[in-house]
Amino acid sequence: MFSMAKFFALALAATTVVTAATTPQQVVDGFRLLIQKAKALEPVAKSITIVNAPLIVILSGFTDQIKNGNTLIELLKDGPTGLTQADENLIFDAYKEFASAEKSTQTILIGKADVVRNVQIVGPPVAAVLRQLEGVIDSISSTLTQKIVSQAQDFESEANSLGSVLDLSITKYDGLSQ
Repeated sequence: MFSMAKFFALALAATTVVTAATTPQQVVDGFRLLIQKAKALEPVAKSITIVNAPLIVILSGFTDQIKNGNTLIELLKDGPTGLTQADENLIFDAYKEFASAEKSTQTILIGKADVVRNVQIVGPPVAAVLRQLEGVIDSISSTLTQKIVSQAQDFESEANSLGSVLDLSITKYDGLSQ
């Protein structure tokens, strides 16, 4: 015989959505994708000349980074939890590698800003997409600082360094609209 209590328990179990916590490897994979996206923009940024400013490719590349960064933010909301020191190191190393790749791309863009200074249409859209990217990176950095307290200072140091380069890049491209 099937009791009403068993029926409700079964119904409750069937409607409960189980979400697994994010693993450290998923976080690292998220950073690897961001690293790949940042490195893919380097040759595009290097190709900027007075007659060739691949604006659409640059905007699309950063928009893709923003999308993937937002996915990583969602992963970080669900974890990771119960990390070992090795897990924390793995995540920090991936973050540090991402920060390095992104700084490299931004440094190239900063250097190319003067090349396109007379093409006023370039500055505002690039500055706008960089602001969005900065917001995503700030969110990732802040979340990691809160979740991996033992390495919070290291995350903050990397985040501040990357933030400074992003700020300079935004300032350079903002200045092109004047």
